[in-house]
Amino acid sequence: MVLATTGVLGWQLLPSTPGGTITPTAAIETSSIPTDRKAQGLIATYCSNCHTKGRSGADLDANQSLAALRRERATWRKAVERLRSGEMPPAGFPDPGTAERAFLISWLEENVVQPSLTDADLGEFMVRRLTRSEFLHSIEDMLGVTFPETPDLPRDDRGWDRVVTIPALEEDHEHLYLTAVRDLVEQVSVRKWLSESAENASQKTWERLAQIGYLALQRPVRNEELYSWANQNHIGSVDSPPMPTEAAVRTVLTKMLTAPEFLYRIEARPEAANDSTIEHALAERLAALLWDSIPDAELLTLAEKGLLRQNIVAQVERMYRDPRSRRITGAFAATWLALDNLKTHPGGDEELSHAMRRETEMFFDNIVFGDRDVGEFLTGEYTFLNERLAKHYGIKGVVGDAMRKVSLAGTARGGLITQAAVLQAMSPNHLETSPVNRGKWILEQLLGEPRLTPPPGLLGVFSTFGLNGEPGPLRQQLARHRKETACATCHERLDSLGLGLENFTALGEWREFNGNRPVEAIGEIGGEIVRGADGLRAYLSRHRPDFLRGLAGKLLAFALGRELTERDRAQLRDLPQRLNGPTVRFVDLLREVVQTEAFQLGWSAAIDMP
Repeated sequence: MVLATTGVLGWQLLPSTPGGTITPTAAIETSSIPTDRKAQGLIATYCSNCHTKGRSGADLDANQSLAALRRERATWRKAVERLRSGEMPPAGFPDPGTAERAFLISWLEENVVQPSLTDADLGEFMVRRLTRSEFLHSIEDMLGVTFPETPDLPRDDRGWDRVVTIPALEEDHEHLYLTAVRDLVEQVSVRKWLSESAENASQKTWERLAQIGYLALQRPVRNEELYSWANQNHIGSVDSPPMPTEAAVRTVLTKMLTAPEFLYRIEARPEAANDSTIEHALAERLAALLWDSIPDAELLTLAEKGLLRQNIVAQVERMYRDPRSRRITGAFAATWLALDNLKTHPGGDEELSHAMRRETEMFFDNIVFGDRDVGEFLTGEYTFLNERLAKHYGIKGVVGDAMRKVSLAGTARGGLITQAAVLQAMSPNHLETSPVNRGKWILEQLLGEPRLTPPPGLLGVFSTFGLNGEPGPLRQQLARHRKETACATCHERLDSLGLGLENFTALGEWREFNGNRPVEAIGEIGGEIVRGADGLRAYLSRHRPDFLRGLAGKLLAFALGRELTERDRAQLRDLPQRLNGPTVRFVDLLREVVQTEAFQLGWSAAIDMP
C-alpha cells in the first residue's frame, strides 16, 4: 500500500510472495528523502504482502490522501499496536528492523493516528468507545451488580476519532456487548422490583428504568421510549402505566446498555463557550478520571444547571473520598506505568509476575490514598513484597505469600524506578536492558518531557558498532551518541539517567555484571554525577518541580485521551510555584489539573486553537 499526503505520489508495490524475499528500494534506505515519502516506501515494502486485494481482514488502499487515511484511523491504530508488539509483519515476511519500525510507528502516530483538529470535513464530534473497565464499572454503578467473570469484550482503544455522526458499532463488537449485557441483566432482581408494592410496583419500576436511562444515556428518557423499547403499548392514563413484565424490563435494560450513546464517550464542539455540552462533557471527563465510570446524578444535575465548572474543586474532593476513586489504580496507574503490558515471567512463574504488579499497585495506593507526598514515587524507602518477590530481589526476612510493607533502608532500592514492573516497562522486550530506553522512559514518564523522537535517518546509524558490525562495549556505543551533534543534546541526559539503573536486570534482579562485563552504573549530566540508583533518585529529587509538572501532565493527558499540546503544557508551567510546600498530595495535583482550560474545555479547546 502507498500513503500520500495529497493525491497519489506514484509509489509502486513491489512484487512479492508470502515468505519471499523483498529488497527495499534505495529510496527507503536513504535518510535524506522527505519523511512522508520514506514512510510511504516502508509501508509499500513491508505491508503490501498481506494488506491488498482481500488478502487479510484489513484491505488498505494504496492511493489515498492523508485525510482519507485518517478516516480509517481505527485500522491504523491497530496496525501501530501490532507494529509495536512485533506481531507485524508476521514471521516469515521481511522485517523492517528496529530503526525503520520505530520510525514508521512514530510517523503513523503523529500523522495518521492522532485525530485531526482542523479538517472540517471530518465532522464536529469526537468519539471514543468506553474501555472494558469503564463499561464494567458503569454498569456496576448503575445496577449494583457485577459480572461474575470478566466477559469477552472488544480490545481497549483509548484513541478518539473525529466523526460527522455517532458511529454504529462494528458487527463483531455489537455481538460481544449484546452477549455480555444479556448475561448480566439476568442477575438483576427484576422480580424484587415488581413485587415491592402491589399498589405502585409498575410506576416504581418504570421510574427506576428512567433513572438508569438518565445515567446511561446522559439525558432524560421519556416514558414513551421505555414502553417502545419494552414492546409494550401504553394503555390507560399517565397515572396508570402498563405493568411491565420481567422480560420487558430486561429488554429495556439491554437496549440502554448496548446503545451507542452509552458505549461511546462523545464530545461535540460547542457553538459557544457557555454551551451546556461543555458542562456535560466535563462531567464525563471527571467521572472517567476519578471513577473510571460514567457521571452520577449529582454531576449530571450540576452540568444541566451550568454549575459544574464553578463547583469543580468541591466535586473533586467529593469524588476522591468516594470508594470508587480506588479505581484510579487500575485505570491511570496501569496506563502511566504500562502495567497492563507486563508479560509473564520468562520462566512461567505467574506467582512472581502477579507479585511484581501488586508491588507497584500497592505502592501507588499507599501514596495516593494515604495522602502521602507524591515525591515518594521517586524516593520512597519502602515497598510491598511477599516471600517470592523478596527472594527475587535478594531481600531476606519476608516469609509467606501475603504482600506486606517492607523497609528498603540499607538497600539500593527505593521508589518506582527499582520495582520489577516498572523496570519491565522501561524495556520494550522485557528481557534486555538499554540505558537509552530507560533514560527515555524516565524523562517522558517522570520528568514530563514530550515524546522524544530521534532525527529521521539516525536510528540505523547506531545499530551496530565495532569491527564487522559486531556490537561494541556499551560505553563505546553511548560515547558515540554524545559525539554526534544531532544526538548529544538529548543523549547526555538519556544515557546518564539510564546508566544509573545498570545494576538492575529488566526483571528487577540485582547484578554486578552485564554479560561478561562489570557494570558501570555512573553517568554525568552537565557536570552533575549520577552514580547508581541512589544517585539517580537524588537527581530526580533535585528536579522535583519537573516531576510535579510531569505527573500532572500525565493525569491531564490521560483525562483528555490525547497528547498534550504546548498550549496545554503552558497551563501547568507555574504549578510547582503553587504547590511549593513540603507535601504535595495526589489530590492536590487533581485539583490543579481539573482547573486547567484544557481539562474544562476538552477537545473543543484543542479544535479551536489557532
